[in-house]
Amino acid sequence: MVTDNSTVSTLQETPDTVEDGSASAVGAELEFRRSGVTVPCQPGSTVLEAALGAGVALRSSCRQGLCGTCKLTLIEGQVDMRHQGGIRQREIDRGFFLPCCSRPVTDLVIDA
Repeated sequence: MVTDNSTVSTLQETPDTVEDGSASAVGAELEFRRSGVTVPCQPGSTVLEAALGAGVALRSSCRQGLCGTCKLTLIEGQVDMRHQGGIRQREIDRGFFLPCCSRPVTDLVIDA
């Protein structure tokens, strides 16, 4: 389920974004809705790196945005996703994203 508050993009120019499109020095907060876990994501880290570093187990394989194994639904927030073909545009349009190659631009709520 996608709400109007979720955005997956390739480079967002917002006040919370630094030149490379990653979250600002403040970082972001990631809420994994089904797991009931909220973890911090340091600037420059991917959603997958933050989750695994905090002990949240997410499926993954290539960690490069190629295979699509880690695909999840973004409920709220914005990410900068730099994938290598592991997700289709119609999936992105439905609110899916690849945590392995996505850096938060804002705080996120994820269906996981």
